[in-house]
Amino acid sequence: MRIGYRQRTTAGDKTICLSLPEGLDYERWIEDSAGYRQYLDEQIAQHPELFPPEISEGYWLTGFVESKKQ
Repeated sequence: MRIGYRQRTTAGDKTICLSLPEGLDYERWIEDSAGYRQYLDEQIAQHPELFPPEISEGYWLTGFVESKKQ
């Protein structure tokens, strides 16, 4: 393992990062769980290869992580 590299955990292996539409008011949008779920459902339909087949059984919105460009 490289120094400074953290091994992915099981939870990390279940994380999918999606880009968001440009110009979106992110802070306001994530507070609208119904709107976010609608966007996510559209992404699942448009890009099923990015998601595990089990997602058709349902999913939870559990939290959000901000990305840091290094």
